[in-house]
Amino acid sequence: GTERALGDGTLGTLLGVTVEAKTATLQQLTGFTGTTSDAVAVGTDPAGQAVSFAGSATDVGDATRTAVREALTRSFASRFADSEPPVSVPEADTGIVTSRIATPFDP
Repeated sequence: GTERALGDGTLGTLLGVTVEAKTATLQQLTGFTGTTSDAVAVGTDPAGQAVSFAGSATDVGDATRTAVREALTRSFASRFADSEPPVSVPEADTGIVTSRIATPFDP
């Protein structure tokens, strides 16, 4: 559970660690990094012990990375225990493919 107090910047760092862990785990499990309908969130305990850093080499970041990896790995195994996982994002039940192309502008 959440037992540390993280400021806004530290929460931002932890969000990055969380997204990296999700992406790396899904890449390993499926060959793709996720879908555009994926979402992650991080939280803090304002009454907890204050920490200034939450990168992946810190106790908080390492615990988060480990929890995300384990949760995704177990969820994936449970979800696809009786069926084959999708082989691409478009084939995923909730897969949304980003197909728009940005139009650059010259300021």
